Parts: sequence; structure tokens; C-alpha cells
Amino acid sequence: MGKSAVALVIAVLAGVLAIFAIWANQQLLDTGSWSSVSRELLKSKEVRHRVAAFLGENPVEHLLGPHVLHNLPHAQAAALTGRSFFPQLMTGPFADALGAAFTFAAIACAVAAAASWLRGGKYHYSDADEPAPPRPRQARPTTSPVHR
Repeated sequence: MGKSAVALVIAVLAGVLAIFAIWANQQLLDTGSWSSVSRELLKSKEVRHRVAAFLGENPVEHLLGPHVLHNLPHAQAAALTGRSFFPQLMTGPFADALGAAFTFAAIACAVAAAASWLRGGKYHYSDADEPAPPRPRQARPTTSPVHR
């Protein structure tokens, strides 16, 4: 790899890091824009009610609907719409999915490490490894007989 290619790679990495730093500053550290936007949104009564409904909402209640809940015994309806049913329902599958994702990530890292190890030693580039450039061809003298 030539010096210009190395310079290009370094420039691209520096650009990506600069863009990430700007994003991190704006999204994670500078809360001024978020607080001003939130303040403006929460001035609306409809937005406040929707946020409150979302934070206190039980999805099971909306999935079943009022017609199903009214036909269930009160104890069962209370258990389904209570604060513990939905979190307990989601905890098992979510934990299983996280375990599967981390297991896959560990296996993928192990496969990548094994492939890297099997690839062999580190290659050191040098100018001596390049083939010699072809010699320029000498022009042949043309010997065409001149007839007079």
C-alpha cells in the first residue's frame, strides 16, 4: 500500500471520528436543544395526554379490548391489566433473545479470530517485493531497400 493510500485511510478515519464526535456532542452532551423542543411539545394538552397514556399504558388492555375484558371474571381482568403481568410475560423471551444475541456475537468473534490466526503471519510490505518495471523496447532499425 502506497503512502497516498495510507494518507487516504487516515483521512477517512479522522473524518468518521470527527462526525461521530459532533453527533455525540449534539445528541448526548448538549441537552439544550432537547429541552427546548420538549418544552414546546409539552405545551400542547394533547401531547401531554398521549405521553401520560403511553407511560401508564398497559398493552394487554389495548390488545384484548374492552369487550373481552368485560366478559372475563374481575380477578382475571385485574391480573391481565395489572402492573406485573406484562413485564413478567416479556422478561423470559427478552432474556432468551439477549442470550442468543450475545452467544452469536461470541461465536462470530471466535470464528473471526480463528480465521485471522489461520491466515498466517503478518505481511510486511517492502519495495523489494515489487517486480521490476518492464524495460522500454528499443526501436528496430527498418531496413527497407531503397530502389531508385
